[in-house]
Amino acid sequence: MNSTSSIALRSASVALVAALGIGSLGCSPADSSAFGATGSTTTSAGTTGGGGSSAGGAGGGGSSAGGATPGQGSIAIYVQGDLVDPGFADGLAGQTPTDYQIALSRYQVLRAADDPAPVLCFDHGQSPVVSDMAKDNLVGTCQTQAMPSGVYTHGRTKVDWVRYTVEGTYHSGKFDVPGKFTFLRAYSDTTYAGKPYKAGKGSVTFVGAVTSEYPLDYPAPVDAAGVHFDLTKGELTMTFAFGKALPIAQADTNAHWARFNWKIFEAFRWADGDGMGFKDGVWDVAPGGGEAVLMYGFSGYYVTSSVD
Repeated sequence: MNSTSSIALRSASVALVAALGIGSLGCSPADSSAFGATGSTTTSAGTTGGGGSSAGGAGGGGSSAGGATPGQGSIAIYVQGDLVDPGFADGLAGQTPTDYQIALSRYQVLRAADDPAPVLCFDHGQSPVVSDMAKDNLVGTCQTQAMPSGVYTHGRTKVDWVRYTVEGTYHSGKFDVPGKFTFLRAYSDTTYAGKPYKAGKGSVTFVGAVTSEYPLDYPAPVDAAGVHFDLTKGELTMTFAFGKALPIAQADTNAHWARFNWKIFEAFRWADGDGMGFKDGVWDVAPGGGEAVLMYGFSGYYVTSSVD
């Protein structure tokens, strides 16, 4: 790629930002079903009885436990990507993001969406656990006996940053340059690869004939059915409703686990266009406007647990 096309790529970054007004955790703001409606099976982790073993592998490139290690009287929280084809019928093209990572640093449970005293499960501070969405990741644990007995209806997590890569073709004049676009979004004030980012800031890196990185400003996350976002003092928290209440018994001595499964199969979805050089099934980007992205890497979630 010569300097002229490189400059054109830079000018296209503005159009790219417009095309990629990423909403809630990569989910289209218009797609409210990606949260509440498709967030289905919920956990009863920490309830009395049904003591299952702590399943799944630890990992994620950060600290892996906050509180107890998985064992008696504990609740282990896991995160993984679900790569099962959900059978989209939206008429859009799609691809599954690669190198998909989500960094989380705190998890609380609540008795109501507006609970004034959330119960802390774990807090990793400035060292969030980075979950590789192609794997199963232990993000933290808590001691059941440290949690007040009660019925909990919501969870709240602090989201630090999200990063993933998709393939596409950049068109500029006579140049059609295939490559990979890596999106980084700081949801909270954070540091990534040694570089500080304020909440709402990030970058897109295009790797094709050359490698070019451009800063991005992301719009504020949009609430959806069952999910509320709050940005306070540089911390972005996501509060989400459980599909059914979670009774937690402080005296429970069993080892429990809950696994949050994020649906990512072909969850980067766009409407194929008919621009010059555009191809069906390929995400095409051009200075005058690329193909509209309608889902940004996440189509829903569900929760499984040791007491299902």
